[in-house]
Amino acid sequence: MRDRNVMRERCSEIGMACRALFWVSIVYIALLFVCEVWMAVFCPETDFSLTLSQTPSGMAGTGAFTGPLEAVFFGYEPMKVHFSSGILSVAAKEIPKTVFLMGFAQRIVLVAVAIGIFWCLRVIFRNIDYAESPFCEKNVRMIFRIGVLVIVYAHVKCLLFPVLYLVMGVGGGSVTVVNPAAVGLGALIMSLSYIFQYGTVLQRESDETL
Repeated sequence: MRDRNVMRERCSEIGMACRALFWVSIVYIALLFVCEVWMAVFCPETDFSLTLSQTPSGMAGTGAFTGPLEAVFFGYEPMKVHFSSGILSVAAKEIPKTVFLMGFAQRIVLVAVAIGIFWCLRVIFRNIDYAESPFCEKNVRMIFRIGVLVIVYAHVKCLLFPVLYLVMGVGGGSVTVVNPAAVGLGALIMSLSYIFQYGTVLQRESDETL
């Protein structure tokens, strides 16, 4: 009984941390969204700049916003978005505002996926606290979803937005269709969901026996 109480206490503590991360991320993404809309609607092209440099694997770039919004939130330091090598082409310098906003939107999407992961973790530890066991159907589903979200997170960066840049005519052609490391990690997490499924069956049989 004591071991079970200790487990619940630890899970409750981790659950509280996950809840805190979840709500902090919600506030953060709301601020990012407000910034994105403000820049898109009220800020002229001249508030944006894009610096590109040639690397062995293609163009690397940094977009900067130097309008009034960054003075309020960032202490007069330019708000920057970094682009990996090969993501952009020279044509991106013709539309710095659009490219910057796309890079900023990528940040918002990544935070949204991270929020999904925090929410799943929050649900898992809440269920452990309520059910006094990690083995339940809801946790099986949450673990599987975390695996999927890990794969989605990686491919937002290496596939989704690089393809969007290509469609816009400013892409450098560096597109990774499959990120093996992310797929491997996501598959491992999804495999854990099947182990938890088996544990759930055993837990159910044990409860029915008692």
